[in-house]
Amino acid sequence: MKRTAILLFAFALLFSCNNKNKESDKTYDSWKMEMAEIRKDHSEALSILTGFEKKIDTHKERLKEFASYIDGSKKEIATLRAKKKQKEASALEKKIIESADKNMKKHIHFVSFLDNLMAAQGTFEGKKFNLIPVPEDNAVTKFNSLDDAIAFWMKEKNNINTGHDKALSIIMDLKNHIHQHQAEIKAFSEKIANQKGQNVTPELEDNYKENKKKYDEFVPLLKSLKQIQQQFEGK
Repeated sequence: MKRTAILLFAFALLFSCNNKNKESDKTYDSWKMEMAEIRKDHSEALSILTGFEKKIDTHKERLKEFASYIDGSKKEIATLRAKKKQKEASALEKKIIESADKNMKKHIHFVSFLDNLMAAQGTFEGKKFNLIPVPEDNAVTKFNSLDDAIAFWMKEKNNINTGHDKALSIIMDLKNHIHQHQAEIKAFSEKIANQKGQNVTPELEDNYKENKKKYDEFVPLLKSLKQIQQQFEGK
C-alpha cells in the first residue's frame, strides 16, 4: 500500500512538473516572438536613421559645391563686365540667384528636419513628439540681388555646416542607444533559448520586464522617425 502511495505521489509530482514546464515553454515561446518583433522595429529605425545620414551628407556636399560655385562665378562676372559683356554677366547673375533661392529652400527644409530630429530625441525623456511643419514655398525668403545671395551664403555656410554636424551627432546618439538595446535583446533571447524545458525564474521575469519597458520607451521614437522620414523624403 505504501509503495502504491509513493508511486502515485511520484507520478503526480512528475505530471505537475511536466505541466509547469509546458507552461514555462509557452511563456518562452511568447517572449521569443516578442523579441523578434522588437528586433524588427530596431532594424527599421536604424534603416531610417541611415537614410537620414545619407541625405545630410548630400546636403553637406551640395553646400560645399555651391559655395565654390558662387566664389568662382563672382570672378567670372567681374571678368565679363571688364570685357563689357553685360548681357552674359546679367544672365550668369540670374542663374546664381536662382540657384541660391533653390538652396535656401533646401536649407529651410533642413532646419525643420533638425528641429524634428531634436524633438524625436526627446521622446527618450518622455517628451511628447509633435511634427514641426515645413514652411510653404512662398514663405521662403528669396534673394533680390546677387550681392544679397553671396553675402548670405558666405556668412551662413559655416553655421549651416554646424547644423549638419549636429544632426549627424543626434543620429549617432540614437543609433548607439538602439545598438545597446539590440545587444540586450540578443542576450535575453539566448537566455530563454537555453531555459527551454525549465521553469521561468524571477531573474528572467525581471529581465523580460526591463526589456519590455525599454521597448515601450522606444516605440514613440520609431513613430516620430517614420513621420520625419515621410516629411523629409525628396527634400
